[in-house]
Amino acid sequence: MPGPRVAAFNLPLAATVVSWGFNFVALKILLAHVTPAALVLTRSLAMYLCLLAICRVRSVPLKVGRGDGLRIGFLGFLMMGLYLVVFFEGLKLTTVAEGSITLATATIFTGLFAAFAGQERLTLRWLLGAGVAFGGVAIVQLAGAQAGHGRLIGNLLVLGSAALWALSTVAARSLLKRYDPVQLLTLAMPGAFVAAIPYGLAPALAVNWAQLSLTDWLLFIYVAAGAGALGFVGFSAGVQALGAGRAMLYQYFVPPLAVVFGWLCIGSTMTLTQGLGMALTLAGVALAMGRRDAAQGIGEPPSKVNSGSFEEDRARLAQARTETTG
Repeated sequence: MPGPRVAAFNLPLAATVVSWGFNFVALKILLAHVTPAALVLTRSLAMYLCLLAICRVRSVPLKVGRGDGLRIGFLGFLMMGLYLVVFFEGLKLTTVAEGSITLATATIFTGLFAAFAGQERLTLRWLLGAGVAFGGVAIVQLAGAQAGHGRLIGNLLVLGSAALWALSTVAARSLLKRYDPVQLLTLAMPGAFVAAIPYGLAPALAVNWAQLSLTDWLLFIYVAAGAGALGFVGFSAGVQALGAGRAMLYQYFVPPLAVVFGWLCIGSTMTLTQGLGMALTLAGVALAMGRRDAAQGIGEPPSKVNSGSFEEDRARLAQARTETTG
């Protein structure tokens, strides 16, 4: 007998994907005035301060459980350190449309890593959808190659960042059963500086921050606090409530949102080739994830689907929110 199903809609995730859609535009504008290395470090510092403030207001305890220190530190290094380094360098070289489309493959990578970790099984339908999605990305990569060597490198870097994001999403799953999302992200942030400080310290000191415009500063605050701190918190809350696979389903709404925001804000357009690539990528992701999500619950081993494990996760999330909000 099937276990209880988890609601498909999650407000924190919905708000997160909208913020991440605009984040591509905000980053493209900022990267015209600040190097990727400088932006990674300063954004990480600002994001850490935001998370500490949230923990202070919500009275979230910042204590690491026994045996979790290295795992949490590595998660921070991966999710908010190495991932951002690769992503920012890639986005600097590519377009809003191509970057957002390529990053959507994180959903497919999540399925692969979750299967390797024993969290779910891969079906023939999933493999077919993954093939279609990667075919769409290949078309996007072809468009980048035709536009120049630099843009192709940018797309490949964004593809690598998608794999890193997916890996960190799966790695966070078990930790989110023991930690509140805000608590986990704050504890993990020092791990990000292992990558961010060597990479970004000298470039950050070289930037003349006083010459940035008011618009640049507002976008920086948005990137760090909105799409950064609150975005990561919203996404992690979604992973905790729905599981890694279901949470990643929301990410394929990001590319069309990014394209719309890019058109509205900076006048960027999508070519026919890019549109075809996006359509195939999103169709492949939907094909791979949709039916299995309804049938057996993405993010959990089939043996656990009928045990109410998703309901237990939701109860933990509710309890954590109650404890941290008083």
